[in-house]
Amino acid sequence: MTRFLVIGVTGTIGSNLLRRLLRDGEEVFVTRRDRSNLNRLAAVNGCFQTVSCEVTEAGSVSRVFEEVNPDVVFYLASTRFNPPSKPSIDMAVNVIGMTNVLEALRAFPETKMIFTGSAAAYGSGSMLREDWKLSPNTVFGA
Repeated sequence: MTRFLVIGVTGTIGSNLLRRLLRDGEEVFVTRRDRSNLNRLAAVNGCFQTVSCEVTEAGSVSRVFEEVNPDVVFYLASTRFNPPSKPSIDMAVNVIGMTNVLEALRAFPETKMIFTGSAAAYGSGSMLREDWKLSPNTVFGA
């Protein structure tokens, strides 16, 4: 069985990924901020292990990796898209948070990392496509 760590599980993508991993019978650990909304996880509550983590704090991230020793990490942590959060918060979670995760991974060379992006990297509007040229128009998208 593979040990999965899903960082940022309370959003739409994270909660759907969690349900899929659980349906596949995988061992899943998730991180969430202490103040995050757990509504999307209600149907699978108790089927996974939760580890408290603030991705903007390097020590918190390292502690989670040591505790979980994951085989695969999904990085889905993000900030609100609609309405948008402050650019400084976007930078903290999306840049510093990712940096903390990458630094923690140095001690786990066999662990695979999967990073997801955002449609905001392609600009704004509907019907955005992944094969389009990157054209972010917000800090979040960048």
